[in-house]
Amino acid sequence: MLLILLSAYLWWRSAGGSRAGADAATSKVVTHEKATKGFSAATSPNGGNYEVGTSPESPRAHLSRYLDALRKLQADRDAGRLTKEEYVAELNKLMDRIHGETWASPALLVEAIEYLREFDLTDRAVYNFWFAISPRQHEAMLDKEVARAILDLYRTSNSADHRMRAAVFFASQSHRRDLAAADLPYTPEEIRLLLCEIHSLGNVTESGILLWGMTNYAQHYEEFRELLIGIGLDSGKPDKVREGAFQAIWGSKDILSEEQRTHLASLLALDANPDLRARGIAYLGSRTDGKDLLLAAVNDPSEAVRASAIAEIARGSEHDRIEVLEQTLKNDPSSDVRKSALTSLTLSSIDPTQVDAVYELANRTLSRDSDNGVKIRAVRLMYYLARDASSDSDSLSRILTAQRTVQAQPKEFQRLLANDIEKNFRREIGDLYEDPMFQEFLRSLKE
Repeated sequence: MLLILLSAYLWWRSAGGSRAGADAATSKVVTHEKATKGFSAATSPNGGNYEVGTSPESPRAHLSRYLDALRKLQADRDAGRLTKEEYVAELNKLMDRIHGETWASPALLVEAIEYLREFDLTDRAVYNFWFAISPRQHEAMLDKEVARAILDLYRTSNSADHRMRAAVFFASQSHRRDLAAADLPYTPEEIRLLLCEIHSLGNVTESGILLWGMTNYAQHYEEFRELLIGIGLDSGKPDKVREGAFQAIWGSKDILSEEQRTHLASLLALDANPDLRARGIAYLGSRTDGKDLLLAAVNDPSEAVRASAIAEIARGSEHDRIEVLEQTLKNDPSSDVRKSALTSLTLSSIDPTQVDAVYELANRTLSRDSDNGVKIRAVRLMYYLARDASSDSDSLSRILTAQRTVQAQPKEFQRLLANDIEKNFRREIGDLYEDPMFQEFLRSLKE
């Protein structure tokens, strides 16, 4: 789950995510003795206008202007001088400017980290700004001064939000798998100290993310590999801490041998933590000798385990998998598990001898399932199979069957499907979208 969480966060960041709830929380000013270290004072820009003008000669002064504009914008919002809509509009303009900048050096980033202690990072504006000052944070993290500033912020800040951002920033360096031991931002001694401190600093989510960031250290140093495995297998540790340790261990194929991975997965498959159990089952299930384990896991009490197992079965090619999928799609009480089965089928390469059976399975699911999310995934699968049909006649037949089944569904679902096609699925169906017959079908769904 940590990997999912972190991946989602990094995607949000790359998309310029301040727009999705920029006004989500009230900003508070947190004083800090080092808050203004190294920065010249800047006057508020143009009373009510939050633009910062042309770039001054000093990158530090330019950063100070941006922060001053951000502070004024927040103050006007808090004082009621800006409506919610006006605040978001002005914020988006400022964020666009910030994202267009190339910040000068790691040294400037170190000072900015100190300066930003002033702000409450629950405010999405600052949350986004924190990373905007370093557009390539994975590379910046490799600078040893930046790395130490991040760790110091984690250890000393009173703000849970600052600590969480610092933990995520720390973990970002694990994305670089090509690093030699000498290029890692922390020494082995610093990592040993952090591992000793990790359970007394922050909360378990932060600790799990920090552990996830130790992938490269486990790759280069056997002692950290053994420590992380020990943390991961310790049932007395919090679940998120254990999950973070295993994320680090699984983070690179170079960390464990095939034999070690198989042994560890066998232990995880029996673990009381369902997320770890799902990881073990998924790994073992992808092997030829893991079929019995997968079939048993389809009936596991945990939704996460069942979803993991059925996803692996859907990705397989065994001829009896259709029956197993049918039973899950028909009887599993969790819509997430049913969606997992259909999504995995959609993303899998289906044996040509099984295509018709899979198509009929999707059609039956569309007809009987009560969950709109499951039904939409069934339609996607049917259109994928129509798009990839071996002949035009097969393709047309599958399209018409899908459309007839859709038109027999409640109108609420038809409108949801039309919206999904327009927003999420248009590119995938390719030329079919422009076909006049399909456009007429789409119009009928919206009526």
